[in-house]
Amino acid sequence: MPAAVPVSPLKLAVTARGWTVRRLAEELGCNRNHLFGVIKGERKLSPVQRRKLLDLGFTPAELAQPRTPGLTAEQVEQAAADLVRRSCAAQGLPEQITDPAVLEAVARVLVRALADPSKGAGR
Repeated sequence: MPAAVPVSPLKLAVTARGWTVRRLAEELGCNRNHLFGVIKGERKLSPVQRRKLLDLGFTPAELAQPRTPGLTAEQVEQAAADLVRRSCAAQGLPEQITDPAVLEAVARVLVRALADPSKGAGR
């Protein structure tokens, strides 16, 4: 059976906004290595960082600690592709990414980023 992939709600939310961890670190005024630790579940957000993220429009659910829900990489890829579709629709770009091959490629990048945030997109 394929290994489960840890899911970081924060990493998904950052990616869905088209941001990078670098940009988020700049917005928060903190070191991006600290954020990589948060994304991996090795560190926690400070109360001040949580407040700033909420002020930036992130939801409490997006600030939850990463977890391994027992999903396979394929299931995470499907969820990531669905996230990309919803993100495009929310930004008024429903037809931008409809090519299944493009969605699969984006989903693979998200899966790699979730597995090892230090090698994710935007780095």
